[in-house]
Amino acid sequence: WHAPGEHLFRSRMRPEDLDDYVRAEHEAARESLHKTLSQAGMHLPAERIRLLKGDPRRELPDVVADGDFDLAVVGSVGRTGVAGLLIGETAETLVRSVRCSVLVVKPAGFTSPVALAPEST
Repeated sequence: WHAPGEHLFRSRMRPEDLDDYVRAEHEAARESLHKTLSQAGMHLPAERIRLLKGDPRRELPDVVADGDFDLAVVGSVGRTGVAGLLIGETAETLVRSVRCSVLVVKPAGFTSPVALAPEST
């Protein structure tokens, strides 16, 4: 999660107002995560959830490298253009920077532009 514009607001807002804004963004991210998990029928204990602040392209590789993971799962929805059809920027960064396996999940309804060659008989 991140607080959009936080670095811009730092010099224009009172520190306590900025803190309130950042706390509100964190809470919104937490609520969104719990809503998503609930909709998927999942419940994770609070101690198993780490809601990190920052750019996922920078944070995820460090988290995965610091942990004992066999598999990292990352969603891929944000990239546009031809490259985004195959793998997103965050997912690509993770794949290139960790030692464990990475499963990249595209959104429901995604159709790959890459077709398998027909099997010859």
